[in-house]
Amino acid sequence: MKLEEQAEKVKKTQWFRDIALVVTIIASIGGLLVNVKEINNFFANNIFPERGLYKNIEKLNTGAQVAYFDKLIGKPVMIKPWSNEQFPKYKEYVYVNDDFFVKSIADETNTVLYYAITTRKDDFNPKFPLVFGNNLKLGKNKMSDINTAQPESIVLDYSAKFLYYHENYYYGGIGNYRYYLIGYSPSECCKEATDSNNLNDVNYNVPEIVREKDKDEKEKKAEAFGSSLVPNTYGVISEKASSEFSEQIKEGYDMGVDYLEAVPF
Repeated sequence: MKLEEQAEKVKKTQWFRDIALVVTIIASIGGLLVNVKEINNFFANNIFPERGLYKNIEKLNTGAQVAYFDKLIGKPVMIKPWSNEQFPKYKEYVYVNDDFFVKSIADETNTVLYYAITTRKDDFNPKFPLVFGNNLKLGKNKMSDINTAQPESIVLDYSAKFLYYHENYYYGGIGNYRYYLIGYSPSECCKEATDSNNLNDVNYNVPEIVREKDKDEKEKKAEAFGSSLVPNTYGVISEKASSEFSEQIKEGYDMGVDYLEAVPF
């Protein structure tokens, strides 16, 4: 029997038809999946672009290289030495999007040791890290909504124009993180938070709190003041960061992108 005749005979068998059907179904499903992925990407990039931004923000991580941040959120608009004499080789990277700012600080190996997310719009609301509670969002939920342990420390200060407030939380290396910061960083978003808690509030006057001599009383009043603030920024310090580095971040007033840096954008 010729080879061609054998091939025709095989094609007419039931088992060959069954295999052909399975192969056809698999190929069709593969093509469908590709199309579905393309459709999802189209909607993510064009119809609901904020969804893609939320996903990329959630993927940011300490311990990653600066290039990884560049891949997820674009190139930084500003790269400069971190203004700290203890770490002369560390650099600060500022990423700017119409909806958010990202600030990161990396060591001499370009490894990110700290990053902070600041929403720029009332309707752009990335989720808080899960340690603060489930489905809580920047620019939406108040500090009092945070379902977690007491903050390790609180920073509250003010200038002639700006309010600075953040709380520091320690989580023993959960998710490879040492400290989380959350609070209000001077920016465009969530001004109603400071309007409802202005510097002349009769119950929690910020200048009076800052001047309070008793440390425990000062922190108690600061936390009460901050409970109704709507945070627009959270930051994460890597567990691999030195204690000296961590303390500089926790005690500083530049948790996120500084207002004066943000103005040009």
